[in-house]
Parts: sequence; structure tokens; C-alpha cells
Amino acid sequence: IQAECVFDLSTYKEDNNRAINNNIASIHPAVDIMKPGFVLHAGVNPTWSNGEFYLLPDIVNESHLVRKKLILSSGWISYFEKNSYRNLANKNPFLAGLPGEMPNTRVEEKYTGIKGTLGSHFNYNTKFASVTWYDMPLFVNDSADTKVFTTRNEAMLRAFQLHAEVGYIEEEKFQARVSFDWYNYNRQETEVQPWHLPAFQGDLFAQYTIAKKLHLNADLFALSGSYYLLPNKDFDKTKGAWDLNAGASYDIGKNFGIWVNTNNLFN
Repeated sequence: IQAECVFDLSTYKEDNNRAINNNIASIHPAVDIMKPGFVLHAGVNPTWSNGEFYLLPDIVNESHLVRKKLILSSGWISYFEKNSYRNLANKNPFLAGLPGEMPNTRVEEKYTGIKGTLGSHFNYNTKFASVTWYDMPLFVNDSADTKVFTTRNEAMLRAFQLHAEVGYIEEEKFQARVSFDWYNYNRQETEVQPWHLPAFQGDLFAQYTIAKKLHLNADLFALSGSYYLLPNKDFDKTKGAWDLNAGASYDIGKNFGIWVNTNNLFN
């Protein structure tokens, strides 16, 4: 039996304008039942977001169909993503200021999937989910100044999500992981399209160690196109994109090391 309290308080103030407070408080009571080959986490999350009360589900189960090799994972969870200026600017650095008092995003996920290991080197994880975002911020390119984006509030956005990843580990010498997320955005209430949300995101990561001291790594990303708004209120879709990060590090003794990273190689 466990419980925790969370308080997340923040304030935004620009020039001489009125300060905007954004506060979330929640209590997380839960019961964990753990047996060989079976785990159940059952709880609820009473949450207050800027004075509004929500009772959120927090239920996760893992059942081993084949010990460690085939695990059925399912859950029904809900949580808040705070729409503070810092969080929004992390999502979109070209944000044109905070759009007033914007509600926080409530996310609800219902999912199931399988995960486990294959042999002594491979591991995998899959998930199929129904995801709903309430009060989802969408970024729309400003027709007056195309270098910045304004923020619009989507009252409700729904999607089916498919997540899959496969990893390979060979002791401390080599590791690789390929993963992707595919979203089928099938319903939105406020906006015509889910602006600037790519339907597909993929990632290929690899790291190779030479003589236990020199570590080489590379990260390849792929994004599908996303919808954007035209000045005439029509819309179009961007092209997909690839990008690559690469780096190396070298251990000098136990306490020192040198490293170099090169990011955004494909611009």
C-alpha cells in the first residue's frame, strides 16, 4: 500500500501584465499486488488543476504468459501535462508568447501490449493504445510573421497509437534499439486538423564500445509530414524529415573523460 502527494506550482509574468498562476496538486493512493509472474498496480489520482477537481484512473497490470519471454501488459491511466510557458517553449521554441490562461492538458490512455525477451540478447516491447487529449495545445504558424507560432486550444483530440521497439545488447560492447510510434488521429472537436503533429516518429540508436574506453554512438530520427495552416485558411502537409546525431566519448581513468557530439547533421 502506498500513497504520495504532488504539488506543482508555477507563475508566469511578462512585463507589467498580471501574473498567471498555474498550479496542480494531486494525491496518488494505490495498492500493489506482486506475485511470481503477476503484477497489479491499482490506484486513483484525485487531482486539482487550477482549482478544478478530477478523479483520474491509475491501473496497470503485467501478466507473464511465458516467464520473462512473453508478458501481457495493459493499463488504464490518466495524467496531466502542464501547459506552462517553459513546457510549451520546450515543445516549440518558436512560440509567440503564452496565450493567456491556458488550461492544462489531461491525457487518458487505455492500452494493451506484449513485451519480453528473445534469447539472451534481444528484448522487445509493443503497445496498442487509445489516447485522448483534453485541452491539447496545437501550434499554428502565424500568417503575419511566419517565423513564430501561435497556440490554439483543441478541446478534445483522439488517436489510436501503435508503439513497437526491439533492442539488442551484447554485454558492454554493442547495443542497438529501433523504435517507432504511429498515431491515427481520428477525431478532433475544435480544429480542422491536428496541426503540426506528425503521425509517425521513428528512432534508430546504436552504440559500440572499443577496448572498454572508446564509446561511439549514433541516433537516426524519422518524422512523417504534418498538417499546417495556409494564409487563406486552407491547409497543406509538410514533407517528412530525417535527422542524425552522432558522438563519441573516451574514458580517461576513473574520474575523467572527453566527449564530442554532433547534432542535427541533416539540418
